[in-house]
Amino acid sequence: MPTFDALAPRSPDWSVPWDDINAAYDWVRALKDVPQDPQHHGEGDVATHTRLALEALAGSAGYRDLPDTERSRLFAAVLMHDVAKPFTTCLGRPRNFATDHARFAWFRHPARDPDYAAYDDTTFTVTVMSGLPATGKDTWITGHRGGQQVISLDGIRDRMGVAPTADQAPVIAAARDQARTLLRAKEPFIWNGTNITRQMRQRIIGLCADYGARVEIIATEAPRAAISARNRGRPAPVPESVIDRLVRRWEAPDVTEAHQVTLVATLS
Repeated sequence: MPTFDALAPRSPDWSVPWDDINAAYDWVRALKDVPQDPQHHGEGDVATHTRLALEALAGSAGYRDLPDTERSRLFAAVLMHDVAKPFTTCLGRPRNFATDHARFAWFRHPARDPDYAAYDDTTFTVTVMSGLPATGKDTWITGHRGGQQVISLDGIRDRMGVAPTADQAPVIAAARDQARTLLRAKEPFIWNGTNITRQMRQRIIGLCADYGARVEIIATEAPRAAISARNRGRPAPVPESVIDRLVRRWEAPDVTEAHQVTLVATLS
């Protein structure tokens, strides 16, 4: 399967390889024939809208002036900005779930009736951080969740002496053990890690849901240049090669994953 790097429009022609994109991803093919409000989207279905948005991006000077890694990341963000519409659109309008818990339950078990108002028996909240290194996760936690228990993958990594480039399985295992202890006690906590892909996030979200927790995702973002500058000021900087690899794998969270998703962006 081609990567976003391989598919992102590049010099000299800056063309959008839509046929290749469509062939590569089933979730792109699912956008075809998904209706939109004609008053605001006269161009047609979600697939057409996404293709035109990519073409507009590729034609912009701002996109063309970016470094390769940032172009790929921006390309991925535009490509995926409506990825949930096939699952949340009904008769041309976004589906209105009875509650955010009903939505959360349906996306975890889509065989259910989406109109079913699932009983919300959650009594505590787990906050899952998601973002590249140096995008402000710790700063947000200090300012918004001071006093709560924090399961910090960086902290566990430091205590265990595991390098960011090494096998992270022991770190994750230790973090999940801590999480189970707090979940059994129904105690709110914060899972603080990069959690850059949906699959990574679902591992902890699924565990929390099994214990009856309400789950919120806080997604932090910052420009690549700002990330590098902040990272250089850290006592133990993350290798730039690791950050570049994470950038290429980044998948922005959306409302199909949790009860609530909040984007926190900082520019400098």
